[in-house]
Amino acid sequence: MATDTTVERTSMPNSTQPVMHGIEHVGITVPDLEAASRFFAQAFGAEILFDNITRDAPVQGEHLAAMFGVPAATRAVASRFLRLGNGPGLELLEIVASDQRPAARPSDYGLQHIAMSTTWPPRASVLWPRAAGCVPGQTR
Repeated sequence: MATDTTVERTSMPNSTQPVMHGIEHVGITVPDLEAASRFFAQAFGAEILFDNITRDAPVQGEHLAAMFGVPAATRAVASRFLRLGNGPGLELLEIVASDQRPAARPSDYGLQHIAMSTTWPPRASVLWPRAAGCVPGQTR
């Protein structure tokens, strides 16, 4: 029996639960969609799949406010989906808001890191600093 700190695992979900296959994608809000796309392509070999929101047709208003819980004046100006190897995809979002805050610290609640897996760590250790302009563990 499950308690409030454990989850029962069964071989078959009950008929009211959807069958989950895994994480489809992770969304990351970035200040510059093009720069972020270049970084993920150069550092990790990410492949651009498609643009979901484009600058000529931004998403804003009550629809965006209801979907993300942001002020109605917030604008999603661009969104791009990328593929990284066999893992979940990445959605890069460039969002503009009057009350935008800097990224959260690792000690704050919420997504705090993404770990990448590679079969060639020496090559990755060269590509990351070249693409990011800093060595992992250093801030800029």
